[in-house]
Amino acid sequence: MTFKIVDARDERELEDLIVKSPHAIEDGLRVLGRQIRTDVGPLDILAVDNNGVILIIELKAGNADEWVLTQVLSYYDWVFENTAALAQFYPDVKINIGVSPRIILVARTFSDILTRIVRHATPNISLRTYTCLETDLNKKGVIVSELPVPPLRTPPQEPPKIQDHINWIQDPSVRQAFVQTIDRIKDIGDNITVYPTQGYIAVRAESNFAWLHTRTAFFYFQIGDEFYRIEKSDDVAQEIWDKFKSEFVKYGGKIREKSQ
Repeated sequence: MTFKIVDARDERELEDLIVKSPHAIEDGLRVLGRQIRTDVGPLDILAVDNNGVILIIELKAGNADEWVLTQVLSYYDWVFENTAALAQFYPDVKINIGVSPRIILVARTFSDILTRIVRHATPNISLRTYTCLETDLNKKGVIVSELPVPPLRTPPQEPPKIQDHINWIQDPSVRQAFVQTIDRIKDIGDNITVYPTQGYIAVRAESNFAWLHTRTAFFYFQIGDEFYRIEKSDDVAQEIWDKFKSEFVKYGGKIREKSQ
């Protein structure tokens, strides 16, 4: 049997796959219902973990941005207020009403802003990415992986340095790709400026047009509104550099001849 990675057609198909295989989220998970009616809209999946804690599972077939937090926290508020009633409605499940509900967001990818905001969220929000697989018999399944959220950084005692961002990356191959990317950026043109802030490294000509966002196991190369996830040097493809040069020129940059 062979597998290939495919796209989930929509959130309904993703929901179907997870309801059929709740262990893809975590072992012991039991689905209570789907498209649960609340006073703020339908909740995708309501479940309970093996400790009896209610789970609110919100699904996005593509990228999830920061606006989904308003939606899922509204569901959380409803579930929190109705936990005792839900325990009576599902008497066979033994819901633990003494513990606050948990939130799990499942999406193909998450925006950088969302992953930064959830570090401040109360209650805790778990991020999970999914991969949809299809067999040669046209059967589909889903693999769900937890996305680590970097801890809050301690406010700096001195101005941030590029080396601080390099040190933040734990994977050696990612660190090497990051350093090579920085070096190549600096070599693009004479009037290019690369400067670090606490949260990212900005690139500017007459104004900012690109940014580098470090994570422990990868980094994002943002050019305009486009985000590219980089895990190794080969991920920075020529089309990315072409886009970078185009934006550089657009924002007043002049490319060196040897970088043409």
